[in-house]
Amino acid sequence: MTNVRSKSIIKLAFVLYPSAGFILKYFSLFLLVLFAIAFVKRLTHFAEEYKYLHCRYNDSLHLLINDVFTILPRQISIFFAASSVFLLAYNWETGHENLPMLLILAAVYLLKDILKLDDYPLRYSLRISDMMGLDYGSGIAHSFYHGYLKINLAPEDGLKDKMMIYEAEENVNFHQHKLYVLVPLSLYCPPTLESVSSRIEKAKTLDPITKNRAGVINRVYKNAVYKINYTSGNQQEKLYICAEYATPLKTLDEVTNKTGLHSEYYKKHKSELINQFYETLTSLIAEDPDMANTCEVIYYKDKKANGDLIDVGDLILKKLILDNRRMLQS
Repeated sequence: MTNVRSKSIIKLAFVLYPSAGFILKYFSLFLLVLFAIAFVKRLTHFAEEYKYLHCRYNDSLHLLINDVFTILPRQISIFFAASSVFLLAYNWETGHENLPMLLILAAVYLLKDILKLDDYPLRYSLRISDMMGLDYGSGIAHSFYHGYLKINLAPEDGLKDKMMIYEAEENVNFHQHKLYVLVPLSLYCPPTLESVSSRIEKAKTLDPITKNRAGVINRVYKNAVYKINYTSGNQQEKLYICAEYATPLKTLDEVTNKTGLHSEYYKKHKSELINQFYETLTSLIAEDPDMANTCEVIYYKDKKANGDLIDVGDLILKKLILDNRRMLQS
C-alpha cells in the first residue's frame, strides 16, 4: 500500500512540476550510470587482486569478493531510490536521444579520476586520519605500546614496586608512581632531558628488568629517573620523576631529515603523523586499566616563536603543580 502511494506521489509530481520531473529523471539516470561505472571499476580491482588470492586472501574467494563488492546500506538505498524514479519517469521511446549527453557526463566522471582532481595536500592529510589505524603514526604508536610500554610497565614487573624500592634506598620521594612519556611537536628528542632544561638533573635509573624477546636473550628494559630543581619559599627542593621521550619519534625525526624512500611524504605530513601517534597511544593507554595508572603522555610544543627550545623542566613542573591543584580540588 505504501509502495503504491509513493509511486502515485512521484507520478503526480511529474505532472504538476514538469521541470522538477525532468531534473529527477536525468539525475536518477546519471546516478545509475555512476553506479555502473563504480561496478566496472570494482570488477577491474577484482581481476587485479585475484592474482594475489593465495598470499593476501589465504585462497578464500569469499573473502576477496567481500572486500571488493561490499557496499554500504546508504549506497543500496540510493541505488533503489534512483532505480525507482528512473523506471517510473523514463520515456523508453525517446530516452535514447539523450544518451550522448549521459555518455559525456560519464566520461567526465572517469576523466576526473584519470586527472586525479581529488589529489591535493589537504586531501592527503584527511586520508591519514581516515585510515582506521593503518597510517604510520598509529602504527608506531602500537609498536611503542605493545613492544615497549606493555613489557616495561607490566604489572608483574611492578613499576610502582621498583619506584618504592628506589625511594627507600635513595631516601627520596617520587611525585607520582608513573612514567611520563614526552611527545615534542618538533620531534627533537635529545639523549637526556638535561640538555633541554636548566633545572633538570639525571639521577640513578630504576632497577632494570631483562626478558627474552623475539630471539634476543636477556634484553634489558629500564627507566630513567630525573630530579627537577625548584624553589619553594626560601628553600631549594628536588622533585623526582620517571620520564623519557617516546623513542619512535626519534626514528621519525631521522626519517624526515634524511633523503630516502618516502622521506618527503613523511616530512610533508609530519604534524598529522605525530597527532595520530599521540591520539592512538593515549587511547591504548586509557583502555588498559593497568597502564592508565602507570603511564601518562605529555604532548607539547617544544619550540618558541623564534625557534628556540623551551625549558622542558619548566613545562613538566608547571604540569605537575597544576595536577596537584586539581587533585586537591577534587
